[in-house]
Amino acid sequence: MKTPANLTPNELTALLSYNPHTGKLIWRKTVSRWNKRGQTAGRINNSRGELEVRLKGYWYKAHHIAWFFITGLWPRTPIGHRNEDHSDNREENLYERW
Repeated sequence: MKTPANLTPNELTALLSYNPHTGKLIWRKTVSRWNKRGQTAGRINNSRGELEVRLKGYWYKAHHIAWFFITGLWPRTPIGHRNEDHSDNREENLYERW
């Protein structure tokens, strides 16, 4: 997996917080009239049912962002969902697929 070139870890943690028990990403500050502080971040990508979040003009998979919050690193391999629910980004549900 490629590290996002346009998004630093400091920028990410300034914009979002992650709750490992619920798997939700929450906006830390208002970034637009649609994305306000305290709201859940992301939308469902209808093709696979994955959540994705738009940051600095690019769409990021929410489970990749969650993995970063869990490990401090961007994923190097695909991230799987144990229960096969691609919108369930709880820490206990994510794993690295080799």
